[in-house]
Amino acid sequence: SEKVVGDGKMGALAHHPTLWSGGMKGERNMLPRLLENMTPRERSEVETFAAFVIARRKLQG
Repeated sequence: SEKVVGDGKMGALAHHPTLWSGGMKGERNMLPRLLENMTPRERSEVETFAAFVIARRKLQG
């Protein structure tokens, strides 16, 4: 299921299921807070890097 975080303008990164699995207690809410406080350019750079990492993981198996 898709999560809408903040104003809903954070792109695919905020909705990717890989980023919402497991982790330490409270960690699930950290990414949305960080993204909300970033400039559009910073957010774009983080989303681009995350997309690269996700694509690489899928290709590796």
